[in-house]
Amino acid sequence: MTLKRKIMISNIMIIGVPVILLLILWSIYIHTHSGMYMDPMKQTTEGNGSMYGVQYTLYLYESVLSDLDFDADFQSDYDDPDLLYPTQVRKIQELSEMGFHLQIFSGSELLFINMDDKDLMYLQKDSEKVTDSKESIDCFDDIMIIRDKIDRNNKSYFVNAVYDEKRVNIGMQESMLPVYMVSPQLLFGFFLIVSTGIIITGFFLTSWLNRSVIQPLDILTSGAKEISEGNLNTHIKYDRHDEFGVVCREFDKMRIKLKSSEEEREQYEEKKKNLMVGISHDLRSPLTSIKGYTEGLRDGIANTEEKKKRYYNAILTRTDEMERLLESMSLLVRLDHPEYKYRMQKISPNQFFAQFIKEENAFAEKNNVVIQYNNHEADSDVYADIHEMRRVFVNLLENTVKYRIKESSDIRIDVKEDVSSDTVEIRFSDDGPGVGEEQLAYIFDSFYRGDKSRTKPENGSGLGLAVVKSIVEGHGGSVKAYNDNGLGIVITLPIYRGEK
Repeated sequence: MTLKRKIMISNIMIIGVPVILLLILWSIYIHTHSGMYMDPMKQTTEGNGSMYGVQYTLYLYESVLSDLDFDADFQSDYDDPDLLYPTQVRKIQELSEMGFHLQIFSGSELLFINMDDKDLMYLQKDSEKVTDSKESIDCFDDIMIIRDKIDRNNKSYFVNAVYDEKRVNIGMQESMLPVYMVSPQLLFGFFLIVSTGIIITGFFLTSWLNRSVIQPLDILTSGAKEISEGNLNTHIKYDRHDEFGVVCREFDKMRIKLKSSEEEREQYEEKKKNLMVGISHDLRSPLTSIKGYTEGLRDGIANTEEKKKRYYNAILTRTDEMERLLESMSLLVRLDHPEYKYRMQKISPNQFFAQFIKEENAFAEKNNVVIQYNNHEADSDVYADIHEMRRVFVNLLENTVKYRIKESSDIRIDVKEDVSSDTVEIRFSDDGPGVGEEQLAYIFDSFYRGDKSRTKPENGSGLGLAVVKSIVEGHGGSVKAYNDNGLGIVITLPIYRGEK
């Protein structure tokens, strides 16, 4: 349930529950009391106390009479009620709709009458009755005659009322009864009940909203505090399907992304640290050599032309090593940058390796390398940057020559498809010494060499295979190493399925 709906329901319940409770109580009250006042009006001939019930009904409406100004000049012309005061018109009209026609006297003076001939006839039948009490009631067929005495301002007023059930406006009578049946004590009771209902409803709604609003806010606050303190392992758990549930889940996704970014940052910092350590180590050896040869030239140690030439060639060689190191390092940093874009295109493995072997033929002949290419029914194309992919196999080729222990090398390149993974697999294997099994998992790390003493910088910077891994993974592929009578490198690349 959404928060908006919860708030709407709570507002409706705060108002609706007390109102419904009041209506139920009021309905019960009217149901139990209306018969007490209405039934006598309809049972005028039974001697079971209904006469007094009718009389009591009349007294309920004495408040109507009490609003009349008996000292004012009453008009006896019922056909011209507008001459009466507005309040008098309204009150007398109410009594008329209740079935009562009136005759009002002050002493022997007639102040007001709205009776018809039939009313006067029944009143004449009852004229012989002597009334010593304040009020009385008599019945003739369906007609009731009520006599009432009202004392006000040291004056007495006599009211004769003729009640005819046929004149009753039932809707008016029933609508007016509750007004005169409600006592101040009853109103106070209703007020107390409604107030109690509001308080109880508010209490439960507050608890409900507390669970729906305050609880998830506390969870979010606690999670935000943990994140601000650097703790990205705290899971923000709130499983309800409302707005707060969405916010908590998105907040937890943000936490996971922050954690992933933090881990990547730490890995990058570690990689950068290792890179700096590797650079400093690999630059130290050629710089030391250059410094030594330069001092030899300065101090006259190289005292022959042949010796000077050898010193100059050694300095040039060490300078070339430093240049290659910085170039490889720059390439690796560029490839690892998130904004680096490969120039991807569809490539046929057969065409690519035919061109590669042709271009590297001179290098192969110079270094006594034989390259054998085998395609195992791999007809699918791959999607790659041809320039960067060529760099991958140049590095592998140079790596074979650098670390071999004999004068010649045999290299096999095998290509086949893996339909289950929708990839092309390329195996580049040589007949060199390979590496230790414990070293296979690390040879793609920057500046890693199988020579743990790292005392042979002439064998390379240790960045060649790191560049290979960066390029292959940048193409969405994978790379791994194995030993099989030499070092083998397995590269997998996705099969081309269109540029998307």
